[in-house]
Amino acid sequence: MLFCTGNLETVLDTPTGYPFMEVFYQATNSLLGSLTMCTIVIVNFSLSMVGMLAETSRQLWSFSRDKGVPGGWWWWWWWSLVSSPSCQFILLTAPVSALLALINIGSPVALDDILSMAISSIYLTYLMASVLLLHRRIKGDISPYNDNLNDSDIVNVPRARLVWGPFHCNGLLGKIANAFAIVYITMVVFLSFWPSASDPGIHGAELECPRCWRE
Repeated sequence: MLFCTGNLETVLDTPTGYPFMEVFYQATNSLLGSLTMCTIVIVNFSLSMVGMLAETSRQLWSFSRDKGVPGGWWWWWWWSLVSSPSCQFILLTAPVSALLALINIGSPVALDDILSMAISSIYLTYLMASVLLLHRRIKGDISPYNDNLNDSDIVNVPRARLVWGPFHCNGLLGKIANAFAIVYITMVVFLSFWPSASDPGIHGAELECPRCWRE
């Protein structure tokens, strides 16, 4: 994408509102070719949304099952029901996702802020998991993988012993990879909170109302 960007100002000021479409057009110099490539992107995004909706609804169900959803016992108990024909967790996550997408109509800057916070939050969860995993590695609290575990053996749940899965990187190499992940994620989280302009207040006002700002 960077190699085929071409004129950056033309890409950013594209009348379509989507810079990647202008990049496709500049790279192919063909309307049909750029439309074909955009169609592939749109189809991939549409299919990925199905998986993302399933993932979000399962996370809500998982938090409800572990009593992690705010509210009384009846609240998380109702969200944790799987046999319900209404699939209530899907009926909640789908409208919320649709409403978040509508923010872009009123303020693209607000949507960018929300998406940036979501990305930073995801990396922060990776950071917490990596730090805890490195701590367990150093203390030696994770048992070796065993194919002979019975169905009655309770492992890898709260108040139970931790056991490596069939695919893992143990020993010194695993500790190095774990430590490198922590350093990398820390840098990403730190840089993700920096603004994209030297004066974010002026930059945000210009995006919100360019005509008023110029006047």
